[in-house]
Amino acid sequence: MKVRIGREELLTGLQRVQGVVEKRNTMPILSNILLEAKHDGAEIVATDLEIGMRGLYKATVLEAGGVTISARKLYEIIKELPSGEIELTSGDNKICCGYLSTSRG
Repeated sequence: MKVRIGREELLTGLQRVQGVVEKRNTMPILSNILLEAKHDGAEIVATDLEIGMRGLYKATVLEAGGVTISARKLYEIIKELPSGEIELTSGDNKICCGYLSTSRG
């Protein structure tokens, strides 16, 4: 998976699912979100097995795919990044998150 998404767009999605993801450790996977890069954007899915939430956010998908990741940890990382476009890449059992800057010329 490789996707470029605006920081504010991603933060909006992550804030919305914070109340849905499991906070107790009865089933650790429920504290994760599914972040999926699709042809029409980035989809964030969360559930606590009683309530579920799914949102599609504007993003540039460079490589389709998906990953589950801790909703809280990803939110904490993203909110510390400066405004702008963020690139998320997953593979080899890891996810990389970076701030993009571009220049012309």
